[in-house]
Amino acid sequence: MANTKSTNIRFNLDREIHRKAWDYLHTMDEKTFPSITSAVILAVVDYFDRYYADADAEKQKSDELLARTVAKAVEQRIEASLPAFLAGYFAGAGPVQPLQIAAADPDPPKPQVSEEDIAWDFLQDA
Repeated sequence: MANTKSTNIRFNLDREIHRKAWDYLHTMDEKTFPSITSAVILAVVDYFDRYYADADAEKQKSDELLARTVAKAVEQRIEASLPAFLAGYFAGAGPVQPLQIAAADPDPPKPQVSEEDIAWDFLQDA
Protein backbone atom coordinates (compact mmCIF):
# COMPACT_ATOMS: atom_id res chain seq x y z
CA MET A 1 0.00 0.00 0.00
CA ALA A 2 1.29 3.45 -0.91
CA ASN A 3 2.34 5.90 1.79
CA THR A 4 -0.29 8.58 1.23
CA LYS A 5 -1.79 11.40 3.23
CA SER A 6 -5.09 13.11 2.64
CA THR A 7 -6.39 16.63 3.26
CA ASN A 8 -9.47 18.64 2.36
CA ILE A 9 -9.64 22.10 0.85
CA ARG A 10 -12.73 24.28 1.15
CA PHE A 11 -13.38 27.10 -1.27
CA ASN A 12 -15.58 30.04 -0.27
CA LEU A 13 -16.81 31.15 -3.67
CA ASP A 14 -17.94 34.48 -2.20
CA ARG A 15 -14.26 35.41 -1.88
CA GLU A 16 -12.51 36.45 -5.10
CA ILE A 17 -9.25 34.57 -4.54
CA HIS A 18 -11.10 31.34 -3.61
CA ARG A 19 -13.31 31.60 -6.70
CA LYS A 20 -10.25 32.25 -8.89
CA ALA A 21 -8.48 29.16 -7.48
CA TRP A 22 -11.63 27.07 -7.99
CA ASP A 23 -11.94 28.25 -11.59
CA TYR A 24 -8.29 27.46 -12.32
CA LEU A 25 -8.63 23.95 -10.90
CA HIS A 26 -11.75 23.23 -12.94
CA THR A 27 -10.61 24.73 -16.24
CA MET A 28 -7.00 23.51 -16.26
CA ASP A 29 -5.43 21.66 -19.16
CA GLU A 30 -5.79 17.95 -18.40
CA LYS A 31 -2.73 17.06 -20.47
CA THR A 32 -0.51 19.30 -18.36
CA PHE A 33 -2.29 18.59 -15.08
CA PRO A 34 -3.85 15.11 -15.08
CA SER A 35 -5.60 15.70 -11.76
CA ILE A 36 -6.47 18.38 -9.22
CA THR A 37 -4.07 16.65 -6.81
CA SER A 38 -1.13 17.02 -9.21
CA ALA A 39 -1.98 20.69 -9.85
CA VAL A 40 -2.24 21.46 -6.12
CA ILE A 41 1.01 19.63 -5.36
CA LEU A 42 2.88 21.54 -8.09
CA ALA A 43 1.40 24.85 -6.95
CA VAL A 44 2.26 24.29 -3.27
CA VAL A 45 5.83 23.20 -4.03
CA ASP A 46 6.39 26.09 -6.45
CA TYR A 47 4.96 28.63 -4.00
CA PHE A 48 7.07 27.50 -1.06
CA ASP A 49 10.24 27.07 -3.14
CA ARG A 50 9.90 30.72 -4.18
CA TYR A 51 8.94 31.82 -0.67
CA TYR A 52 11.97 30.20 0.97
CA ALA A 53 14.30 31.32 -1.84
CA ASP A 54 13.13 34.91 -1.31
CA ALA A 55 13.54 34.54 2.46
CA ASP A 56 17.07 33.17 1.98
CA ALA A 57 17.93 36.03 -0.40
CA GLU A 58 16.63 38.59 2.11
CA LYS A 59 18.64 36.97 4.92
CA GLN A 60 21.76 36.97 2.74
CA LYS A 61 21.26 40.68 1.94
CA SER A 62 20.76 41.39 5.64
CA ASP A 63 23.90 39.42 6.55
CA GLU A 64 25.93 41.25 3.90
CA LEU A 65 24.68 44.62 5.14
CA LEU A 66 25.59 43.68 8.71
CA ALA A 67 29.06 42.53 7.62
CA ARG A 68 29.65 45.79 5.72
CA THR A 69 28.45 47.83 8.71
CA VAL A 70 30.74 45.97 11.11
CA ALA A 71 33.70 46.22 8.71
CA LYS A 72 33.13 49.97 8.28
CA ALA A 73 32.93 50.49 12.06
CA VAL A 74 36.16 48.52 12.60
CA GLU A 75 37.86 50.43 9.79
CA GLN A 76 36.83 53.78 11.32
CA ARG A 77 38.08 52.77 14.77
CA ILE A 78 41.42 51.59 13.35
CA GLU A 79 41.80 54.81 11.36
CA ALA A 80 41.06 56.84 14.48
CA SER A 81 43.51 54.97 16.72
CA LEU A 82 46.28 54.16 14.24
CA PRO A 83 48.18 57.48 14.40
CA ALA A 84 48.47 57.34 18.20
CA PHE A 85 49.45 53.65 18.08
CA LEU A 86 52.14 54.23 15.45
CA ALA A 87 53.50 57.30 17.26
CA GLY A 88 53.85 55.28 20.47
CA TYR A 89 55.35 52.33 18.62
CA PHE A 90 57.96 54.36 16.76
CA ALA A 91 58.79 56.45 19.83
CA GLY A 92 59.93 53.34 21.72
CA ALA A 93 61.15 51.23 18.82
CA GLY A 94 64.73 52.41 18.47
CA PRO A 95 66.74 51.66 15.33
CA VAL A 96 65.14 49.26 12.89
CA GLN A 97 67.13 46.08 12.21
CA PRO A 98 66.88 44.42 8.80
CA LEU A 99 65.09 41.10 8.68
CA GLN A 100 67.52 38.20 8.96
CA ILE A 101 66.70 35.25 6.70
CA ALA A 102 68.66 32.04 7.05
CA ALA A 103 70.40 31.03 3.85
CA ALA A 104 69.34 27.77 2.24
CA ASP A 105 71.74 24.85 2.69
CA PRO A 106 73.64 24.70 -0.64
CA ASP A 107 74.32 20.97 -0.25
CA PRO A 108 71.33 19.32 1.55
CA PRO A 109 71.79 15.70 2.66
CA LYS A 110 70.43 13.08 0.26
CA PRO A 111 68.16 10.35 1.67
CA GLN A 112 69.67 6.88 1.81
CA VAL A 113 67.36 4.18 0.38
CA SER A 114 68.26 0.52 0.38
CA GLU A 115 66.72 -2.42 -1.55
CA GLU A 116 64.93 -3.57 1.63
CA ASP A 117 63.10 -0.19 1.91
CA ILE A 118 61.37 -0.64 -1.47
CA ALA A 119 58.06 -2.53 -1.52
CA TRP A 120 58.35 -4.54 -4.73
CA ASP A 121 55.09 -6.45 -4.15
CA PHE A 122 53.14 -3.98 -6.26
CA LEU A 123 54.78 -5.44 -9.37
CA GLN A 124 53.05 -8.43 -10.92
CA ASP A 125 54.40 -11.11 -13.21
CA ALA A 126 53.27 -10.57 -16.78
